[in-house]
Amino acid sequence: MNVVPIVYAFNYKVTMPAGVCFTSLLKAANPDTFYDIHIMHGPTELDTPYQSELKKLESHFSNCKISFINIGDMFDNVYVARGIPRLTYYKIVISDMIPQYDRVLFSDIDILYTGDLWEYYSKTDLDGYVIAAAKAAYVNDKYTKEIGCDVDNYVNCGFLLYNLKMLRENPQFIEEQKKLCGKKWVFFDQDIANIVFKGKIKIVSPKYNSTYTFFLKANQKSARVRRIYSEEEIQEGLSPLVIHYTGINPWQSFCPRHDIWWQNYRESIYYDQNYYYKHYYKLLNPQKSVVINQMLSTFLTNPIKSWYRKLKPNS
Repeated sequence: MNVVPIVYAFNYKVTMPAGVCFTSLLKAANPDTFYDIHIMHGPTELDTPYQSELKKLESHFSNCKISFINIGDMFDNVYVARGIPRLTYYKIVISDMIPQYDRVLFSDIDILYTGDLWEYYSKTDLDGYVIAAAKAAYVNDKYTKEIGCDVDNYVNCGFLLYNLKMLRENPQFIEEQKKLCGKKWVFFDQDIANIVFKGKIKIVSPKYNSTYTFFLKANQKSARVRRIYSEEEIQEGLSPLVIHYTGINPWQSFCPRHDIWWQNYRESIYYDQNYYYKHYYKLLNPQKSVVINQMLSTFLTNPIKSWYRKLKPNS
């Protein structure tokens, strides 16, 4: 049996999307792959009833074990903003929380998997690297340079392969990340990881983290995408192993590859016909303000958008 350890960090608010994420993982597994799933959470972030909902998957899939890790209050004083919870920093202590493995996958829950992860997990060369990650399809050049990162090698940290052995042998990496948690970053733990692990990041194909932004920029044939990825990588990213719904959650709104997520939802044990109906009713009968904002995003230039929103601040 090929055991793949994979770690998540989330709270009760996204229990259902997490369940859909896990369902796609387990359905796409090869017959000889077993997923050892670990969920990191704080003291009140994922109470027993929510854990029980997730544990139900073990009775539907024989290829998994789901465990929960309460990390306590060690990140109570970190910087958070824009509704991003403090649990985004929990991966910083992943090497302490998962002592039984020398490498481990970390994944956000706004993700679907289209295939088995064993080969990527076991065959990726991590010699001399702390993490393996895919490049971000868009960065703010000015900000990225200001924080000391390479514009063309800044990575998205929503799906990572960790070299835990190297982290344990170099505890300064963990301490440096902890020290930076109190500062104001635009992308929080992602900025911190890019700063601290600079030069120790194995760059992988967007096949292993095809974000919402990548999908848009690749189809628009943006200059950055064509510069930082080869044509082969672009095609791999458009037929990915890991679909990452950054920015817009498909269970809340409409976005590229929205249909794939909802198909996985319909095939999961969390499917609720009433919830499904309400979502599509909302999409088919949008409020006037939603339509106006969609038109703004589609047709207007940035200066005109800014002017319009000053006149209509609540639109």
